[in-house]
This record gives sequence, structure tokens and C-alpha cells, in this order.
Amino acid sequence: MAKRENNFIFGDTLGEGSFGAVILTTDKDDNKQYATKILDKQQIIKLKKHATVKRERDIMSMCHSPYIVKLFYTFQNPTSLFYVLELCPNRDMKYYFIKYGSFSEKVTQFYISEITMALKYLHSLNIIHRDLKPENILLDRNMHIKITDFGTACVQTPNDPPRKSSFVGTPEYVAPEIINGQIGFSKAVDMWSLGCMLFQFLTGEFPFRGKSDKLTFDAINACAPSYPHNMPINAKDLCQKLMVLDMNNRIGVKSPDELLSHPFFTGIQFDSLLQQTPPPFEAGMAIPKIEDFTYPGLLKEGEKVILYRTVYKRKGISNTKRDLIYTDLPRLFYCVSKTPNIKGEIPLTKDTSYFIKSGAQFIIRVPGRDYQLEDCLGDPQVWINVFDATCHKWK
Repeated sequence: MAKRENNFIFGDTLGEGSFGAVILTTDKDDNKQYATKILDKQQIIKLKKHATVKRERDIMSMCHSPYIVKLFYTFQNPTSLFYVLELCPNRDMKYYFIKYGSFSEKVTQFYISEITMALKYLHSLNIIHRDLKPENILLDRNMHIKITDFGTACVQTPNDPPRKSSFVGTPEYVAPEIINGQIGFSKAVDMWSLGCMLFQFLTGEFPFRGKSDKLTFDAINACAPSYPHNMPINAKDLCQKLMVLDMNNRIGVKSPDELLSHPFFTGIQFDSLLQQTPPPFEAGMAIPKIEDFTYPGLLKEGEKVILYRTVYKRKGISNTKRDLIYTDLPRLFYCVSKTPNIKGEIPLTKDTSYFIKSGAQFIIRVPGRDYQLEDCLGDPQVWINVFDATCHKWK
């Protein structure tokens, strides 16, 4: 049955976008709740986005999958367009990524599996999303994924003539052929984004990110992400097969079964994913940053502390108490305890090594020198674990 504006009660704002807002909406007849996207007609006209808005509606109307946010009703009034959508009350994947910093291998495997199934369905309809990223992956009442935001999506059939994509997407997830304006883009752009999310979920970092969009694009075109040495081998292999410069060689482009049969998905029962209880979110291999580090004058702009503890620094016969501080730049330095008085910095390069000597003592070895340190809490393994997780950044 068709619905109109007066059939609903409009409540709190759930989110905002370029053309309007998403509002929590209740059907007056049965009290069922929805998320209604309300688009400002004047903004659409001003930005010349008539075709974009119509395409989003048409594509969402095509989709009937439990992995895709459902469009229930559309209507309009003199000032606005209304898209009444399925409500996903458990936020999006970006929210949980920010909360946990990274995801465990078990969590990552489950959610990448569901996203892969969603892409398999979209691509079977010749729909290319073109802006796949964590904030466009919502979670329903049962914590299963629902892909949303088809504003940049398009339908591209095998019989359509090759065409150049206008620049769409988000810099950290965009495929090189989009950046370079290559003729003949395809569903391969979504496979690239899938690889970026797999890397991000496990490591807590973007595979490609510079201090500007241009530097990010340069990194994408270089396609040489820095893989942590403790990254699970099957996950790394899948990333390397998804993030391939030649779009025709990305896994899953020729056949979705090629992707689904990759060893990363070992143990996954794709047909019963929706009947399973998703694993609870938990942090993975990323090292959380310390947000309450307050020593003034020690950190550079934007620098975050990963670990700081008091150590004894041995040099010759002297044994000096120092605060040892490790940051995400990465940088490792020591200072007089509880002061901004930096006494020295330990160079971190590919030639730097580290190991536990005995008891609470550990060594950081750089060319020409050993730093002999003793953790004051008696647990040098904490330092070793952090270095293991981040030494891929040491150049």
C-alpha cells in the first residue's frame, strides 16, 4: 500500500548528508520504525544532482537482498523528496572501528564474508557501488550488515560500451582506475575497496593514506602497502589479490566463486551466515593509542603515544631512570621522568632490532650501538609486542 507524509511521525535526526537528513520515522498505522532520507529539492537543483537522486532510487528499488538496506516507500512534497528506508539501529562499521581500533581475525573474517556476499548480489545485477567504506555498511538489529548509500552507484552491463568514470568515492578506498580516469571501469572498483577494508579492519590503518588527497592517490598508484609482519598470512594474500593495479586481475572479477574459495574464508558457511550469531566485536592486532598523554612540549602536531613506561637505561656502569616513550610517527625517545626534558632518541630503521636479554632487561640494537634497558614493571614483553605489531613502519 502506498504511503504519504501524513502516514508517519518524524522524530530524531539519525544523520545528515549533502542533500538533507536521515530521520527516525514511525508509521502511524503499526508503529513500525524506519529511517527516512529527506532530500532538499532546492539543493538537488542547485547541485544539478537530479540524475544522481533518481539513479539511487532506481537502484535501491532493484535490490531485494538481506544484505542491502531496503527501500520501502518514496513520496514527495513541494520542498522535499522522501525515501523511507529500513532502520538499522546498531550504527555502522566505522563506529565500531573507531571504538576498537581494529578487529580480531574472527570478527574480520565474518564481516568481510557478509560484505562479499552483498557484493556478489549487487554484481549479479550489474550494480557497481563505487563508494564502499565502513560508514556505508550499517548493522541491523541482529548485528548483520546492510549496505547503504547508493548515491554514486551505477548499473554497468557487460554489453554497455566501456566508459570513463567521473571521480566518485572516498580517497582512502578509491581504485586507481577511478583516480586515473581510465576508460572501462568495472565491478573491480568494489573489489579494490573490499581489500582496503580487509587491511584496515585487521591492522587498524589505511593501506594508502598521505597527508593530502594527492599524496594518498600517489600511494594508491604505487600500490605498495606496508604489511605488518604478524598479519595473518591468508588475510595478507587476499589483500594482495584484491589490491591489484590491473583491475582485470583482481580476485573475484572474473567469478565470485574465485573470491569465495580463497583460504581466508576457510570455515565460513556462506549459505548460513544470516542464521549465525555474529561474533562480538573485539580489538585485533592494532595497538591502541594513549589519549591522555599530557606532557607538554614532547609531541609533534598530530603525534600520538602508543606506549610509555619507566625504564632503567644502562650505560657503562651508570643506571639512569628514564621515561621511554613510543609514538605512532614512529618515534622512540627517552626523557627525565615526568618532564619534557628529552635526553635522547633511539633511531628506528629497518636495521633496528630488539630482544629480551633476561628478566626485565631488553636490548634495542641499532647500527653501532646497543641500548640496554630494564622495564621498571618487570615486563619487557610489552615492548616486544608493540614493536612486533608496528616495526613494519620502520624505514
